[in-house]
Amino acid sequence: MFIDRRKAEPELYVADRGNHRIQVYGLDGTFRRVIGEDFLTSPSAFAVTGDTLVVSELYAAVALLDADDNLIATVGADPAATERPGWPNAAADGKVDRAPVHACAFNSPHGIAADPSGAIYVSEWLVGGRLIKLEPAT
Repeated sequence: MFIDRRKAEPELYVADRGNHRIQVYGLDGTFRRVIGEDFLTSPSAFAVTGDTLVVSELYAAVALLDADDNLIATVGADPAATERPGWPNAAADGKVDRAPVHACAFNSPHGIAADPSGAIYVSEWLVGGRLIKLEPAT
């Protein structure tokens, strides 16, 4: 859950990972709308940098949304990650090991944060964890 303060009236965003969407409510609990059904796979956590909402997608991606909740871009997507045996880790012969990770692709983004400089920090859910810092281009 996340309180979005990008607009004049704050709203409560709820990650509805099982239904591949975000549910939006007024702070009084009134349902407002659903977003992302056509582009999200597994919203997990939220952060804001400027007017951009950053959504970690457990199924191997990070989504960037504009102030009107439209998709700007998907970053580091690895659609094949969830198809690997034992995902989010690796499994063979009944043993679970850390999944192979790649510098330009996510495996299982879970937590997310942004700092005042616009850098985005993504923690991944896998054996041993992984923290990735995405810095804005200068």
